Amino acid sequence: MPKKPDANERLQQVLKVAHLFYEREMTKTEISHEIRASSTQVARLLAEAREQGYVRIEFSPPKLYDLGEQLKSQYDWLKEAVVVSYAEDLAFLRRMIGKAAAQYFESAVEAGATVALGGGDTMYEMVMALPQETRGTKLVPAAIIDTGPVLTHIDPVVLVTLLWVRSGRQSGHAHFATGLPMNKPLSRQKIREEYEEFSHRKAVQEVLAEMKRTDFLFTSLGSLKVDPAYEKLAPRPHQYMLENLKLTEAALLKEGAVGDLNYSFFAKDGTTAPEWNIFPALGVEQAQAMVKAQKTVVVATGRYKSAALQAALKGRLFNVLITDELAARELLDAH
Repeated sequence: MPKKPDANERLQQVLKVAHLFYEREMTKTEISHEIRASSTQVARLLAEAREQGYVRIEFSPPKLYDLGEQLKSQYDWLKEAVVVSYAEDLAFLRRMIGKAAAQYFESAVEAGATVALGGGDTMYEMVMALPQETRGTKLVPAAIIDTGPVLTHIDPVVLVTLLWVRSGRQSGHAHFATGLPMNKPLSRQKIREEYEEFSHRKAVQEVLAEMKRTDFLFTSLGSLKVDPAYEKLAPRPHQYMLENLKLTEAALLKEGAVGDLNYSFFAKDGTTAPEWNIFPALGVEQAQAMVKAQKTVVVATGRYKSAALQAALKGRLFNVLITDELAARELLDAH
């Protein structure tokens, strides 16, 4: 007869099952194999986790749906506003926003559409939340940026590659071009000149042409001011890139920049300037043009990038927003 677990062992088992079910999204059958128990025992452990308060399930779609509708009403160019519950755990919150973006992708993007992807951790969460299946979509990076020699950021080319693999590896369904690794820091003007010459290459011109044909842009925002807790979670991805531009975030803030969309920087009113656009990208002006043309620009980001989010909304840089409850309330109050 198997030994009955003591109280501590039982607690560890309850917590493990709850983690596998709610965090790793394993099925009860998969968990039963993992812990070598029956599905009935797994169900009892999950029930115990809820009864003891280790797991709290909050489901309030009317409230969140209503916030989205209020945003659409106050910012009448928004096609859609998806609001998820706020979570103090910012890594978990980013994951929820990424999953919501994936759900929007699945519902809105049809076969044959061209989709541009921005870089960053939130877009990575979206890509990994999409199911692996053959899609008829065409993929293109939203920017071609300076890369190497060390990784500091999940750039758009990486995400295009990942989603292409998860979408059936169809030949001809993804375009990309790698950026120019700079041997030494250069001025913004010099790097613009380097990329101007780079853009004349035939392969690069093909990618830029696909960018212009984009039907959907899915991206997040970079912010020069973020929540301190988020700073610890995601150290500055722009640092190496800015160093190569002989720039610092402090210098950009002094110039009036508050954030970026696909490495195209913008001010608190959502406007940009020529010196803030260095790389070939679907940046601020291109996103504004897409919104005016009724193409879909999806921005997925949370309250941890509040200043950049408010500025991007003022500039009408997107027409679909996926964010959290606290960010939504701040945007409504700001309006």
